[in-house]
This record gives sequence, C-alpha cells and structure tokens, in this order.
Amino acid sequence: MLRPEDLVIIKYDKNREITADYFARHRLIFEYPRGGYGKYNEGHLVNIRNGLLGEFAFLEFICDIIKEKYKDANIKWKVVKEDLGFCYTVIIRMYDEGYEFKFKNVKVDVKTYGTKQVSIEQIFFGLEKKGEPLNLFIDKEQYIKAEIYVQAFILGNNDIALAGYNIGLPPLANWMPKPAYCKPIPELLNMMGLTENITKIIS
Repeated sequence: MLRPEDLVIIKYDKNREITADYFARHRLIFEYPRGGYGKYNEGHLVNIRNGLLGEFAFLEFICDIIKEKYKDANIKWKVVKEDLGFCYTVIIRMYDEGYEFKFKNVKVDVKTYGTKQVSIEQIFFGLEKKGEPLNLFIDKEQYIKAEIYVQAFILGNNDIALAGYNIGLPPLANWMPKPAYCKPIPELLNMMGLTENITKIIS
C-alpha cells in the first residue's frame, strides 16, 4: 500500500508553469471538451494547463532517473534511444492518441487531477478528509488505451505530486454518473519502481 512518503514531489518551477500556460493557450481551440468536462472557452484553460503540468512533472521525473543512473553521456544516449526507446509526444490537435509518453511500444498516459489543488492529506483521506482516498481515473470513453497510467496532483503550494501508477486499466466503476476506470491512490504501484517495470514489459 502506498503511503504519503511514497509520493514523488516535483518542486514548483516558474518556467514549467510558463511553458504549460503557453501550450495550453495554443491547445485550447483544438481541445475536445468531453461531455461535462469543459467547453471551448477560457474557462477550460486551467484544466488543460494542469494536465500539461502533470506531463512536464513526469518528464522531469524520468529525466532525473536517467541522469542519476547513467552519468556517462554516451551510455545515457544509448539507454534513452535503444534500451528505453523513450518518447514524449506533445500533441496539439483535436484528439490526442490517449497517451503522452512511449517506451518503445509501451504507452504511458499521465492523468492529472486538475479540478483543484489538493493537499497530501486529501490525496490519502479525501477532499473532506473523511478517510476515502482520491483515485486514479480513466474515462471509459477514452478511445485509445495505454499500458500504464500515472496519477498526478497539483498541490496547494504548486508543487506536483506523482502519486503512483497502474499497469493496464483498473476496474470499471459502473456506479458513477459517468463510468470510469478507477483505483484508490494507496493501491497504486510506487513510482520508484516504474522504470524497472517498463524495462520488464519491453524486454
């Protein structure tokens, strides 16, 4: 079971925020507002931007692992290109491909809870702090499915928490008004084991 100390915290960076805002403004007119999740107007901008912040935080997490593990530049290049086959696709068009990152043929979709900023306590005990943790959510209507899903949160101080990940789709919650695949955060896998699991899947 994941604990609060298992969260990967990506510290706030002004440049990350500026970049996310830039991309969000250009993505706005192409973004598909799924029923109940937004409209083609400025009010949807925050959700798009927060989604990008989650993606950028994941990118930094992967880069930090590679830089820490592989000090030699030549080895680093081989690992990224040949061993991991890493790719980040920043897509600006009507529909994305249902994922943002690839490790060879393994697709990774980063889900960011962008409705509001939360605290670490709320991630594990719910928005009302009554003991029910928040969840990884994947919209049932999402057409293309990924192999791995990562859940991110924007914290109250604008840091970003990568909470954990799931291999494949979690169970479908048919009881929800808009059914989605979901799993409570404590039941996700620890982010620190992600690259090892990806290596196993692609080998």
